[in-house]
Amino acid sequence: MKSRRIGIMQPALIPWGGFFSLAMNVDLLVILDVVNFSKGGAQNRFFMNHKGQKVTYTVPVYHKHVDSKLIKDIEIRTDKYPKNLVSRLRIDFPAKKIINHEVLENIIQIINYKYTKLVQLNVSLIKESLRSLGIQVEMIMASSLENSDTMYETPVDRLIDILEITSGTDYIMPSRSLDYAQPLINKFWNKGCKTYSISYEQKEYPSNTNFIPNLSVLDLMLHADKSEWLSLIQASSTLRQIK
Repeated sequence: MKSRRIGIMQPALIPWGGFFSLAMNVDLLVILDVVNFSKGGAQNRFFMNHKGQKVTYTVPVYHKHVDSKLIKDIEIRTDKYPKNLVSRLRIDFPAKKIINHEVLENIIQIINYKYTKLVQLNVSLIKESLRSLGIQVEMIMASSLENSDTMYETPVDRLIDILEITSGTDYIMPSRSLDYAQPLINKFWNKGCKTYSISYEQKEYPSNTNFIPNLSVLDLMLHADKSEWLSLIQASSTLRQIK
């Protein structure tokens, strides 16, 4: 049977390089939009190096009962967005200070589109980042795979279901998932399938000030030479088989 490597990741806002490292190593990337939104997490914010400081850029969302809502249902607050975010990005990263200004303009064009759902924005930005990086991977939403009435006893049960539906033979997970994924690893192994973990520690690239690791991949793309993007991501990754 031909191997089919599956990765499952939540849709962060312009994610860090580790997200794209995983995308480079799978045949299918499942966007996990059917779990609860994490207030204060990476789903509506990303981090950049501005004047040597780690700075947060945020897309505002409606906060009523936000912790009990699924990622796919989170709505963007459009009273001050996208004007404020676009203005900050253009002020903080003027064309004369970055070597890949067209990358920022492509991102801004997507931000300016009138999305109402956060997941729509995030997925569009992920696709644009994949395109810019030259990474080709099939991508689907978890919400398109499962019945909305399906109830899972644990998060691992949901992941196992996704892997079975997508006919995965190999599962690649971020190394930080190992603490809770042992039941999945054991069940997958018993079916004759393999599991891998991938860790990521960003290698240094040029910046206008002191280097700060593990920021949004946008920071890398604005400051590093295009010819080095993929090699930097690959060099920052460690893939190892668990079982």
